[in-house]
Amino acid sequence: MITLFDNFLFEFNRKDINLLYSKEVSENFTIAFELEMECDDPEIDPIKHEKDLIKELRNRLFTVLKQEEVDYSEKIFFIEEITIACDFDDDDETLDNVLDPDLYEDETEKLIAFYLTTLYEEMFEEVQEEEEKNSYERSYLGYLIKKVKLHLPNLWKKYKANLDCVLDMTLDKGIEVKQKTYIKGLENAIIFLNDFFNDFNNQDYWKFSKKTGLHINIGYDKKGVKWNTLKGMMLLKDLKKDDIPFVYKDMIWRMNTDFTDSIFNKLEIDRSKIDLTNIKSVETYINNAIKKIIKKFGAKHFAFNITKLQKEKYIEFRYVGGVVNEELIVSKMLYFCYIIYIMTTPEYKRREYLKALYKFVNE
Repeated sequence: MITLFDNFLFEFNRKDINLLYSKEVSENFTIAFELEMECDDPEIDPIKHEKDLIKELRNRLFTVLKQEEVDYSEKIFFIEEITIACDFDDDDETLDNVLDPDLYEDETEKLIAFYLTTLYEEMFEEVQEEEEKNSYERSYLGYLIKKVKLHLPNLWKKYKANLDCVLDMTLDKGIEVKQKTYIKGLENAIIFLNDFFNDFNNQDYWKFSKKTGLHINIGYDKKGVKWNTLKGMMLLKDLKKDDIPFVYKDMIWRMNTDFTDSIFNKLEIDRSKIDLTNIKSVETYINNAIKKIIKKFGAKHFAFNITKLQKEKYIEFRYVGGVVNEELIVSKMLYFCYIIYIMTTPEYKRREYLKALYKFVNE
């Protein structure tokens, strides 16, 4: 039986919570976790950070721009923003679309994107060649995997067939433990987290830090389901002007980072291009604007990642991170499941959604 933590106040009511727990709903959720952990092991050196590669990329760009006598003095912020989405640690091509010169109308920005494309490709090849020549990364990863097995023994024994371990260049001496395939059902996901923390809390090798994140990927496995991601975004409300959004409750250190930004921060509405009397017109306009923003800034710049939905049928929630405990993670996961149910059930909370939608376009 799934139980709630009594001291956690949900933004939704008891009726909504009971609905999530019901068998006909809870068993439809498909959930996978990406758990990042750090260590202080004196036997190993910190791995090269992705942020260091991005810094090097910028320096190479500045050199080229000076050689070509391009005035980029007014484009420093643009360069910082466009390069933060460049990914040297993943195969997700959506992150590199930000370098497409055709995205930009300003001639200087277009030229900067053109140079960055070449420089990024050169550096990415250099990183790949270095890894192929040097077996250090493979032995480094192997060493850390052994530490996962040693210090999280019960978790590894129970789930090893479905666990994968990878390095993460945003960490110092860390590893990411994730599932190869999703967990079926809300209750089984909570059991997994409980198993993880039973081991994690009884060892002192692995730890959470300000750099570690815990991404939660959630789908809804029901025949004929249709997703309305805009509905979920509107009711999730991960951006407030003078307040802390509910999604960041007890976790304010994750607000507006380079990896947990709100899409609403970048979204600009031109009311003259929307038929406010037609809901479909409003939804189509905003959804198209969201796609352009994600393409421009990269999917992993935002805490609400919808790019995996079309092919892999899940939403990635990137909000959770830092020094967190089981209670907080389970609470956030339940809230995200609630948002997933909202997105996949057309009539559920429809009135609240329409109210939020029209308030947004009229602000």
